[in-house]
Amino acid sequence: MKSWSKRHLERLKTSDFFKNSLIMVTGTGLAQLIPVLIIPVISRLYSPSEIGILATFISIFAIISIVAGGRYEYAIIMPESDKAGSRLFQISFLLCLLTGLLVFVFVSVSGIVSSRFLDESVLGPWLWLLPVAITAQGLFMSFNFALNRYKKYQDIAIGKVSQNSTVAIVQVTGGLLGWGAGGLILGKTIGVAVSTLWLFLVALKKIPQIFIKEPFYSIKETAAEYYRYPKYNAPLAFLNSVSSNFPVILFITYFTDSIAGFYSMALRICSAPVQIISVAISQVVGKRLAEVHHENGDVRKYVIKILYYLIFIGLIPFGLLFIAGPPFFSFLLGPEWAEVGYYIRILTPYIYLNFVTQPLSYLPLLYNQQKRTLVIYSTSLILRILAIFVGIWMSAFYVSLILYSAVGIAISLYYIYWYLSICKKNTDN
Repeated sequence: MKSWSKRHLERLKTSDFFKNSLIMVTGTGLAQLIPVLIIPVISRLYSPSEIGILATFISIFAIISIVAGGRYEYAIIMPESDKAGSRLFQISFLLCLLTGLLVFVFVSVSGIVSSRFLDESVLGPWLWLLPVAITAQGLFMSFNFALNRYKKYQDIAIGKVSQNSTVAIVQVTGGLLGWGAGGLILGKTIGVAVSTLWLFLVALKKIPQIFIKEPFYSIKETAAEYYRYPKYNAPLAFLNSVSSNFPVILFITYFTDSIAGFYSMALRICSAPVQIISVAISQVVGKRLAEVHHENGDVRKYVIKILYYLIFIGLIPFGLLFIAGPPFFSFLLGPEWAEVGYYIRILTPYIYLNFVTQPLSYLPLLYNQQKRTLVIYSTSLILRILAIFVGIWMSAFYVSLILYSAVGIAISLYYIYWYLSICKKNTDN
């Protein structure tokens, strides 16, 4: 038994996947540890209402930025040819700039999205930061995947640490100076901009070939070859982002700013393991899945192994979150935040399954299953919004939250079944 364990440990130590995952998990873990550590500070500097306003800004930011690059950035790691990877980077880069410009025009012309959904007196002035934040985030993802293609994992990790460090410094400073929700929004925007600048400088130094201008006809051909990303993956990513972020807008509209703040804080705490481990592993898994597929390897066997690892790894953090309860969070965040403990218990099972499935989200891209994924995402969005509106109709927030979490659990379980089915079909072929 000991000799088997020793051999297994030695195999892990020499595994590129293990080394790259460790770099990403360590870097991302440190990056995500920063906002987790300052949660007790932020909760005492800002009110639940102000946190709710930040959550509204971030929801709009996340819904638009997820498709800023047309999802071509996710294709950068897929082709075997580095030239094709560079062309995909350039396509994504230009689309991000175009998206930012369109958002700027929209904010300039129409000012604000309907006041029915947003508090103009508080959020309005800060919406001018929206095009800056969206452009920066889109470019960050483009550089992120370009560096991932060349396995510059350490630089990616540093970029994430710089982002959250900057966010923390600006938000705490803003809280001490009494900037209100503006301090939170400004911190988020500056943090994204700083990390994007870092990745840009790293890419310029270490992979300058991605900036070499490609002929227009070759860019056009590559864009056409990977048309499934903007045609199918972009809409489904948009729908998934709406599904994840739209609840905050509904809660702040039909309930209160404070409820939106409680929900946002609960989601932030629950999602910490996802951000620290699952998202970090995702990039390494995505790259490895592409390699195994190109080598005609057994993708399904690799997927099952990743599922086992993630199910086991997630039990401890999510189990502790579920057990903790309101008294603990009242102590951690302050007396006015005790309600967060109840929210966390409801959300934990759903977030845990999301933790398990997220690293495998590259599979539909690998097997050109974007169209099917779009149908699933559309169905998921409809069911989640209906779940929330049942609670709104009953004037019962907890009903909305419980049904929303239940739908998330069902969808995640279906994803596991579907991912394994995709691999089985393609392995048999």
